Amino acid sequence: MAWTEPADNHWPVLEYEISVAGASGALEVDTSLCDGSSASVISDLYCIIPMSSLTSAPYSLAVDSLVEFAVRARNARGWSP
Repeated sequence: MAWTEPADNHWPVLEYEISVAGASGALEVDTSLCDGSSASVISDLYCIIPMSSLTSAPYSLAVDSLVEFAVRARNARGWSP
């Protein structure tokens, strides 16, 4: 998954928080899928998340399911909405 860099208002992004919606539809933060504080994730603006992680618990998504992600950024001023 990839995203565009948000407006930082002159404060660099320190980390991203990635949430994934499981079969229940609820968004859950899971740092094991993507370490949003990793320097490479911050600079490259993407994470590779294996489908096997999404088809097993706790997500239990069926193959060919639509996968919903949400990303928010944190800088010295706090978290984005």
